[in-house]
Amino acid sequence: MKKTLTLLTGLLFCVTTALAQNAEVTPPIAEFLREPPLFFDFRWAGDTLYLSGTHALYRFSPADHQRPQKSRSFLNTLDFVYISPDAEMIIAEDFDSVAGSLIIKRELMTGEKVGRLTVEAGAALPVTGYSRDGRLAAVLLPDWGAQQIELHLYDLEAGALLWTANLNPNEGTLHSLVFTPDGRYLAVWGETSSVLLWDTAQGQIVHRFTASDEYDILRGVNFSPDSRLMYAVASEQMFVWQQQRTGGRARWERAAVYPVFASFLHLLLSADGQTLVGVTYGEYGEIHLWHVDGMTVTPERVFTVEDGNWLVRQPAISDDAQYLAAADPRDNIIRIWQLKDARS
Repeated sequence: MKKTLTLLTGLLFCVTTALAQNAEVTPPIAEFLREPPLFFDFRWAGDTLYLSGTHALYRFSPADHQRPQKSRSFLNTLDFVYISPDAEMIIAEDFDSVAGSLIIKRELMTGEKVGRLTVEAGAALPVTGYSRDGRLAAVLLPDWGAQQIELHLYDLEAGALLWTANLNPNEGTLHSLVFTPDGRYLAVWGETSSVLLWDTAQGQIVHRFTASDEYDILRGVNFSPDSRLMYAVASEQMFVWQQQRTGGRARWERAAVYPVFASFLHLLLSADGQTLVGVTYGEYGEIHLWHVDGMTVTPERVFTVEDGNWLVRQPAISDDAQYLAAADPRDNIIRIWQLKDARS
């Protein structure tokens, strides 16, 4: 029965991929801006997109069919990197390459300052990740000249460094960080065939997830809302790992592998854990949607978009996966596509 289900799922993935090749190009429902203010960074909170523009933070609700509205003042010298799920707190960064320092600022949406942390980063451009509640900050400091990689974990509420770890530079180019929703684990990956999972309390690697081929690259790491499942894609496979707890100890096992027959640059998971969105790019980019029920992943829809380069720069989906936002890396124009009907 299990083999039959696997075969049927594989055939469904094949049919979905074949339909994608003949799919009609889907236009965006919104595109801005070709006139001031110029937007730089964006984050979703619920079904509202928040954008950092020239000296202000704006909000845009696709369902309202209005232009972005000014929400509060904002310094455009800062990178907008985080917004809490309730849209009450934001985090912005400022990297001073001359001084070799990274400044992390936390503020309430009302403008009240919550905290400020300075990280000595050296000459390396830091990579950062934030826990869902905005309390923990992970900072990856790759120094390729010195052949060393450091990983720091900070408690932003206490303004304290929790631990520092040294990574083997042979791990390869690492450029992505994501916490499990409960904040217990931190995944680190990049242009490599493996994902390193850290225990945030112990500051130790507790698991290494690997692709089927040592030359393949794992991308788009995401965790289910209960933090017990991890999803990732390689060149032609999607993987699902499951956390098992016995006697108070946790271990991770590969639970499912699905053929995808495409090279995905990004894999995004909706806040409720019920929709996966895969993104490819090229002359025509593709956006794939899958319905998720635990470790079972079923293809739903495929969109083709004109000029897949739009999808390169960290696309983001709304919490319910109805909308996808992406920025053109050439001039910071942002487009939004509707992925689902509001009634679905």
